[in-house]
Amino acid sequence: MLIGLLGCCLVLFNYFSVPAHDELAYGWLGLSTPHWGFCPRANTLSALVRQQYVGYFHDFSGRIFVHFVVGLFSGFGLHLLFDFCNAVVCMLLVLLVMRASGVPRTPSKYVQTFLIVFLFCWQASVFVRDAAFCINYLWTSCFLLFLLMRWRKELNYWFVPLFFLFGWGQEAFSMPLVVALLTAIVWRSIGEKHFAATRCQCACWLALLSGTAFLCCAPSAVARASRYAERDSFALIIGKNLATIVLELWPVVLLTLLAIVLFAHHRDFLRFVTRDIEWWLFGGASFCMYAILAKNTYHIIAPCLICSIVLAIRHRDCYGLKMRRWLAPMFVFSALWFSVALGAQIVIGMDAYAMLARYKNDPQGITKRTNFVLGPFLHTVQHWCWDRWARSLFRWEFGLERDPAIFNDELYDKLYLGNGDWFEAAKPVPCTGCWTTENSFVVLVKEGCDDLTDEQRAAVDAYLATAGVDRRFSRMPGRFRLMFPTSAWPIALPSDIFTFRSKSGVVYTVYNRGKE
Repeated sequence: MLIGLLGCCLVLFNYFSVPAHDELAYGWLGLSTPHWGFCPRANTLSALVRQQYVGYFHDFSGRIFVHFVVGLFSGFGLHLLFDFCNAVVCMLLVLLVMRASGVPRTPSKYVQTFLIVFLFCWQASVFVRDAAFCINYLWTSCFLLFLLMRWRKELNYWFVPLFFLFGWGQEAFSMPLVVALLTAIVWRSIGEKHFAATRCQCACWLALLSGTAFLCCAPSAVARASRYAERDSFALIIGKNLATIVLELWPVVLLTLLAIVLFAHHRDFLRFVTRDIEWWLFGGASFCMYAILAKNTYHIIAPCLICSIVLAIRHRDCYGLKMRRWLAPMFVFSALWFSVALGAQIVIGMDAYAMLARYKNDPQGITKRTNFVLGPFLHTVQHWCWDRWARSLFRWEFGLERDPAIFNDELYDKLYLGNGDWFEAAKPVPCTGCWTTENSFVVLVKEGCDDLTDEQRAAVDAYLATAGVDRRFSRMPGRFRLMFPTSAWPIALPSDIFTFRSKSGVVYTVYNRGKE
């Protein structure tokens, strides 16, 4: 009963995470090019193979096997099927964590394990995102646990292609695993004074290394890495990434639990660590990879969190009685957080579906999006925030000729649907001939479609270049500033200068700051 209820909640969570971003992009042959011109849909197996070939050599990533699976759902439009499959994979992840950590497989223990996994992984968005994100991280997490559990058991050569596929899957998982398994072999060989790996293990590791090499040395992967090259110093990069962990809090709690486990066995430290050396080394390698390479992509720490959860639960006997008393409040807190997040996701998803329905039915492609201040729930739910490339994907998905023009409530209700009501609260911007309001400060509006003079255009550019500076929360780091967006945040127009006709027949021109 409990597991069935949990499964239904996960299906709802996924259904109201409306398909967007990469989940739609992988439905088209050109991946990142649909907004440039005609691009055929990748709805055949041959088209998906061609898509991955182009992606490997010319596009954005070398993850051809992972993205082939994404393309199967996106290219064939199987979004509802993905919602069910992803809910099943979420539940499978919990089952694998239970098995890896030695938890009895009962319904109550299952729910408790789910709450623990959710509690420590919500910031990394392991559970909820679009299909591309979930297959890259959630599904690969299940693959990781399966391979790590089988590594020390009797392997056969059927596992060689599995390790190769895993290596060519997601670099945040495969690179730490290559390092961890090789170091574990060396560690055990030194301790046991003979080569501590079977031929099958060596073959699997070489297959893993080969897959990782094909992944990381892809021409598109090398080009992508160059785009993300940091100008900051090496120490500053690590400092920023570690500061993010501290601000997120729960990973610090998880790492503290592991520190307690290690301290409890400080007298026989080497013998204790050697028993689970592959898990400890993988967690450490994954953490180092995050600290060095994350650059605001916090979800890269997901494999470290998953591995740490297994170790923390596996050695739960190391915690004292006083610490165990915190388990009940922790379960309650996690359950409440999940329940509120589910409610928020349903509200956000309903608003998103309504927004898309208005877009499809409006001859000018004008719609509105409600602004939700999510606060700390920002990275627990799938929210809506896209650049122009991501928004243009809806035109292709629905077969329309126009990109969406997304207004906030004020612009949509009082300017598009109203009879000039918007101007009652608007104020003129000097030297521009345009108007703006406190809630729509990122755009300027004027009646008619006449061109601005050179002086007016210069004044408009000068205003829009500084619009939004020094406003509430604007100086917070990007990951946290998004928690408290201004009411102007939903405004997303298809061009810097957008002209439309209101329902009352009046023509307006909107000047957008063009940073989306």
